[in-house]
Amino acid sequence: MENLKLRIFVENGKYLIPADSELYSIYDYRYELYVDGVELPRDKGIKQINKPTEIKLVKTTQVVDHYEDTITKKIYSSTEYNDIIEDLKNKGNYSDSSDEWVDIDYEYQYKKFIRNIDVHYKNEFGVISYTDFEFIPIIQSKYDSIVAVNGVVNSLSDMLFVFFPNKYDILNEASTRTGYTIVDDDTRGNSTHRAISVATHSDFKYLKINGNYAKYKDSEIKLLSFRGTYEECVEKRNKYINDLVEIIKYNDSFLIVSQLTVKQIGYLLKELNSIKTRVYKIDEKVSGRMDKNAALKSITTLIDDLTNGLNDENK
Repeated sequence: MENLKLRIFVENGKYLIPADSELYSIYDYRYELYVDGVELPRDKGIKQINKPTEIKLVKTTQVVDHYEDTITKKIYSSTEYNDIIEDLKNKGNYSDSSDEWVDIDYEYQYKKFIRNIDVHYKNEFGVISYTDFEFIPIIQSKYDSIVAVNGVVNSLSDMLFVFFPNKYDILNEASTRTGYTIVDDDTRGNSTHRAISVATHSDFKYLKINGNYAKYKDSEIKLLSFRGTYEECVEKRNKYINDLVEIIKYNDSFLIVSQLTVKQIGYLLKELNSIKTRVYKIDEKVSGRMDKNAALKSITTLIDDLTNGLNDENK
C-alpha cells in the first residue's frame, strides 16, 4: 500500500477529483476507484465526492490458487503441480522448441495427468491508497461578466478568467454610485433631470446624460473583453465603472451651470479668480506645495467649467 498526496478541489462545498488528477495516470480498466469504501463510476472525468478520508485504486488479478485431480480429488499446490510437470518432461526428454517427446511412455503419463486436472483461481488485490489530501478552493466569480476559463486546474495561480464587459452592468453600477436614474434611450430627457441612457446598438458612443449627448473630458469608453487572473478581471471591470462615473460627474457640472443665471456665473467667476490670485501669493513651504497646487488645479477646473457653461448659455 502506498501513501500519496492527492489534490482535491473545493467548490461551493463540493469536493472534486479533477480531470487531470494524477491518479488517472495509473487508473485503467484493471482498477476500481473507491472513496471511503464506495465505488465510483469507471471514467476519467471530474468526479464530485464527499469530503474524503481515503481514496483507493484497487486492481484485481486472478492467479492460480491450486490444482485438483478430478478422479482422485487430490489437491496440488502450484509448486507441486509444476514440479510434477517438469519431472515428466525431463524424464521423457520433451523438447519445448519442437513440442516432441523422445519417450512416449512419459508423454502418455503427462497427457493423462493434465487431462484430469482442474485449475482453481483466486483473486489478488493490488491497492494504491491516498489518505493525505491537499484541498484547493476554486475561485467563485461574483459577476456574470467574469467567467472562469478552466474550472479545475493544478493550483489557484493557474486559474484564468475572461471578462466580457456588459454595458448595462457597468451603467447600473455607475448610476447607483452617482444617484442617476437610467431611462430608455428614446425618452425625451430634460437637462434638469439626473437621467442617463445609452443606445442599444453601441457601447457608450451615444451615451446621453440629462437628455444630451455626453461630453467627454478625455475619450469615450470602448468596451473590450479581457483575459487574466480573477483579480485582474475585477480590476478591469472597476476601471470601466470608475471611468463612467467620472464622465457622469464631468457632465454633472454642466447641469449645475445650466441652472445658474449669467449674472450668477459671472459673480462666481469673479470670486474664484480672486481666490485663485490669493492662493498664488501664498508663500508655502515645500510640505504645503502639493496642497497649494491641488487647490489651484481644482479652482482652475471649476472656472473652466463655469466659463464653458456661460459660453453654452450665450450660444
